[in-house]
Amino acid sequence: MRFTFSEDQELFREAVGDMLSSQCPPDTIRDAWNGDLTRARAVWAELMQQGLPLVAMPEAHGGIGLGVYALISLLRETGRAALVGPAFETALVGPLALTGVHSAAAVLEGIAGGEALIAGTPDAPVPFADWGDHVLLVGPDQAWLAPAGAARRDPVRGTDRARGLARLELDVHDSRVLTLPSEVADRARDAAALGAAAQLLGLAERMLDLAVAYAKVREQFRRPIGTFQAVQHHLADARVGLHTAEPLVFRAAHSLDHGEPGASLHVSMAKAQASDAATQVARKALQVHGAIGYSTEHDLHFFMKRTWALARAWGDAAHHRERVAAVLLDGPDEGPDAASTALREGIDP
Repeated sequence: MRFTFSEDQELFREAVGDMLSSQCPPDTIRDAWNGDLTRARAVWAELMQQGLPLVAMPEAHGGIGLGVYALISLLRETGRAALVGPAFETALVGPLALTGVHSAAAVLEGIAGGEALIAGTPDAPVPFADWGDHVLLVGPDQAWLAPAGAARRDPVRGTDRARGLARLELDVHDSRVLTLPSEVADRARDAAALGAAAQLLGLAERMLDLAVAYAKVREQFRRPIGTFQAVQHHLADARVGLHTAEPLVFRAAHSLDHGEPGASLHVSMAKAQASDAATQVARKALQVHGAIGYSTEHDLHFFMKRTWALARAWGDAAHHRERVAAVLLDGPDEGPDAASTALREGIDP
């Protein structure tokens, strides 16, 4: 299978990438770390105007219905910029999980109109908790959808302070809270894991670019450190890991688009490899930068800490490898979700 994007899709990706490059520099993330979201919200509004939530949204709900595969490269760009805001929750989790749920039709139309969706689990802090117009909490066997005003918030300080974590609580007896069946929860988990994997690809690219650029100008023994074979090998290993993860992410997106029986398995393969690859790139980039990479004054730490957060989000690499192993060991007669019940526990958004 050969994964490619159409010319229109590439042009859209370039437009989104150019906008984020110019309007979402590291200083925007630094402001968010310090509690000032003015610039971050302006970037988010521009991204909504460019049509990010419409890509995977069905036409029946006001979208353009291009599917998950067309969206993946755009989410990758949001990862590359370490975008502040619930990008994959709004653009991917909402359309994929809620399509076909009659009671959620108004929420989908709201997302198509520029409203934001935040998503998480009831037992872990939810990222971008103050951003959402709608809240989707995903439990092991069901999910709950509500307007943001129905959720009680308890702020939590996380490793990546730009993510704005908070524990959210919904009263299931509140008339504003919709209880959704297990298949919605399953779709939401798969969509969120794939969205995190796509952003991890972009983060890995950005950190690798930073490391390569630094290796060209940082000198040791009167020579750029990039001329030393040991440094070259570190960067090459990081690049190989990234290239290994890419086709798995694309394959999972293709499987979700076409409703393939093994889609959940493919998502787990993608999330496990993307988490490992991005974590390795972060480690190599930090090693190349040396002591300056530990400094909060250097931009690298924004991308490293977002990577650490997303590598754990919606199941870390170990969780998804266990899921893959369980599916394979149960055999084809049981299907891709045969062993998923026990593996639905312990997923952090």
